[in-house]
This record gives sequence, C-alpha cells and structure tokens, in this order.
Amino acid sequence: MKSSKQQTQLQQLRSELNASFLERSHIIDGLLASLLVGGNAVLYGPPGTAKSELLRAMCRAIAQARYFKRLLQKAMPPEELLGPISLKSLEKDELRRNTNRRLPEAHIAFLDEVFKCNATTLNALLGLLNEREFENPDPQPVPLIFLCGAANRVPEEVELAPFVDRFIFRPWVPYLQSEKNKALLTEWACDGTQPQVSADQLTLKDIQTLKAEALATPVSVPMRSEYQKALGYLTQEGFAVSDRRRMQLIKLLKCFAYVQGDARVCIEHLHELLPFCLWTKESSEIPLIKKAIDAACPLPKKHLKALLKTASEETQSALRMQGDSLKGALERATQQLVNIEKTIHALQNSETSTLPETEYEKVLGEIGDLREELAEAKDLAIY
Repeated sequence: MKSSKQQTQLQQLRSELNASFLERSHIIDGLLASLLVGGNAVLYGPPGTAKSELLRAMCRAIAQARYFKRLLQKAMPPEELLGPISLKSLEKDELRRNTNRRLPEAHIAFLDEVFKCNATTLNALLGLLNEREFENPDPQPVPLIFLCGAANRVPEEVELAPFVDRFIFRPWVPYLQSEKNKALLTEWACDGTQPQVSADQLTLKDIQTLKAEALATPVSVPMRSEYQKALGYLTQEGFAVSDRRRMQLIKLLKCFAYVQGDARVCIEHLHELLPFCLWTKESSEIPLIKKAIDAACPLPKKHLKALLKTASEETQSALRMQGDSLKGALERATQQLVNIEKTIHALQNSETSTLPETEYEKVLGEIGDLREELAEAKDLAIY
C-alpha cells in the first residue's frame, strides 16, 4: 500500500505506543482505528494495567485537540460533564448550558470509571456518543472525534444498556503475561527508561485525511462473504449482532486494516478485532467468540496446513494399497490432490488474507512433490 505522509506519521505513533505499552498491540490498533472512524471505545480490565496512561499518551500525540477528562462518580450531575445552566439564558426563558471546557467542546474525551456514574447523567450523553450532537437547547454538532472510557466490569443495570451499546470497541486489558516483559517493566521503573510517546505528532486535519483514506480501504466480494459467514455463525452461537453494529463493524474493520498498513480488509482482521467488539457481559465470552470465528472463517495459514495434511494422508493411504486396488487408489488420490490445488489457488486469488504469496507457493510445491510421488508409483504399477 502506498503510504501518504499522514500514514507514515500514524505508523510512527503506532510504533511508539507499542514500544511504551507492552503486550497491547491489538488494543493499540483498535484504539487508533476507533479514533479514525470517529467511534467510541471502552477499555475493561483490573486496576493497574495502564489503561488511563495509554489513552493519555495517545491523546497527547494529537496537536490542537481539546482534551476532556473526568473520573466519574455515582452522584455526578450532568453539569459536571455538559456544563452548568447559563443564568443569562434563563433570563431569556431559555435552558442553555455554558459548555466552556466541558465535553461538548472537546475533540477527544476520556471518562474513567465510565459506568460508575448514574443513569440520568450517562443517558444525557447518548446524542454526543452516537450522532455527535448536543441539544443546547437545539441540536448542534459537537467537535468530538473520539471518546474512550475505562471500566473494570460491564454494568448490570438495565437502564444503562443503551449507553453501554454505544461503545463498539471494548477490549479486555489484562496484566502483562510475559515474564520477560514484567522484568523490563521493573527495569523501566528502576532506571526511568520507559520509552516515551512524542506529543503533537498528528493534527486534527491529519486525522480527517487519515479517516478518508482509511474508509476507502476496499472489502473484496469474497471478503464480504466471509464477513457475512462469520456474523451468521456468531448469531447461531448466541452472539446477536444488531443491524447498526453490523454496519459500524465494517467501517471499523476498514480503519483497523488501514492502521495495520494493509491494502484491504482480510480474514486476519476479523480474528483480531471482532472478539473485542461482540462480547457483552463477561470477558469469558471472548475466547468463545474467537472459537466461533475460527470455525466459520479459519485463518488461511491454518487452512493451508489442514489442506496439506489431507493431501499427505490421501497420498500415503493410496501408496499403502496393493494388487488390483493400487492403480484405482493412485488415480483417486491424484484427483484429490488436483482438487486441493484448485482450492489453494482459489484462496490465493480471493483477496481475503494478508498471508504472503510465498506461503501459498510453498504448500503448492509440497503438494506437487506428492503428485510426483503418486505418478512414480503409478508408472511402477503399470510394469
């Protein structure tokens, strides 16, 4: 994919975020994709997983952006987020808020403990989250391009369901798993050597350019079929996908592929992104979603491995035959290998994977060797 100046800057930011925040690559890509698509995200996970710091670092990297941050509390009134009622407007019999330095004037917002606030205040934000509008008192557009929250659980209150549903990207952020990375974290703390994310790397204008480029990322006809297949299988497994979310996910997938530097949306992106968008109640749903997507749309590398295994088993089974059954078995195995080669060529030409061409050619070469083995055995059987 030909890189624009802004895409190069985006990749630099992505690289710095990954250097500073270990074991967060897919989360970082999802957040950057959410930023470009103009969506909302929420980071779930236990305290102390650097959720807040990751978001602050990402926000600092965008120049000229007005940043709004609040730690939400149960009794917090709407005024704290939306601004107090203007006394001058009341004199004119209007109910207008003074939004100075409040959420309606922000470009980027971070709401920590986002679901600990009361339903009245949170549901007052629905227009900002979905339509990017604020009634003050008439509907007016807001400059908000990205809102992210942090939480350690999904709220059980029914009245919060509409608010929770507005967050499309919702990864679970665990503690570090690698002992090597834990040791590196200790070194950073001791020596003060944690890599820093540079400030003001992108402008608001850059974000708009990147958004236009990202949303132009193509989705091939075969890939659209894979997407439908994945969502259909997930629905069968009990993970319902609303019509609104179905459309939102396509846009997010385009931006996710673009952030990763890929020229089109591919199956790998489904596997990396969808599990963090479609769970609803418990993080234990994430591996179930991954398993369902794998059953519906196996990764091409895994598919190739399975096809090669089948070809090898067919060959070995035919070669074990003796007497009058040998020739027929060899012919059937040869035809099976031809069919497998056709399947691989179809995968190769479907534009549904980021897998390098060399991976396909390697497997085709190994199947070619098996065909030669069958041909030699067939020649010997004739004599």
